[in-house]
Amino acid sequence: FLYFLFFLFLLPLFLMHGEKGEVIEIWVDGKHVLDCSLKKDTILVVEGKLGASRVEIREGKVRMLESPCPLKLCMRRGWIEKRGEEIICVPQRIVVRIKGRDEYDAVTH
Repeated sequence: FLYFLFFLFLLPLFLMHGEKGEVIEIWVDGKHVLDCSLKKDTILVVEGKLGASRVEIREGKVRMLESPCPLKLCMRRGWIEKRGEEIICVPQRIVVRIKGRDEYDAVTH
């Protein structure tokens, strides 16, 4: 289990493009629930499996400000700002992912 968590935290470091992101997308329990610009400072309340978590956007960066999860690993992740970086709260089933404005999830013909 610890290897899995280690992998989840390091994977974005290898995949990120190094460019600052413009948009965050928030997923809860595998469902896309929100897109939000990184240009406007705000605090978002996201309902997860254990209750409400607070996601803070400030100065083009995002972090998990508060979470009811037991180990608080998502909060320890700290600020993220580059495309491809993620904050994952496994107990809450919340994923916060940074994207560029023009990224696509899939292309169909």
